[in-house]
Amino acid sequence: MNALLFKLCDNIYSHKNYIYKNSLVFVIMKIFIEKDKQSIKKKFNGKVGALLSSLKINSSTVLVVSNGELITEEDVVKDSDDVKILSVISGG
Repeated sequence: MNALLFKLCDNIYSHKNYIYKNSLVFVIMKIFIEKDKQSIKKKFNGKVGALLSSLKINSSTVLVVSNGELITEEDVVKDSDDVKILSVISGG
């Protein structure tokens, strides 16, 4: 077994955005949520606004970066993307 794979449970391994089960490969979106300092994996294909809604995050309080590029609520993300949800900080 490749040393870069992490065993999740019997016959299921993970590497980056991929889940390997037996001989099948599943692609899962990797999401980092800055506010919670949490990384999660989620199966999702669709608009950023819908992703934020599914995570119960108010879109006016965050910036979203996908694969190193700032994106909007109308942009589409897919399972193979690496997404970061960053908190907006304002002050006076």
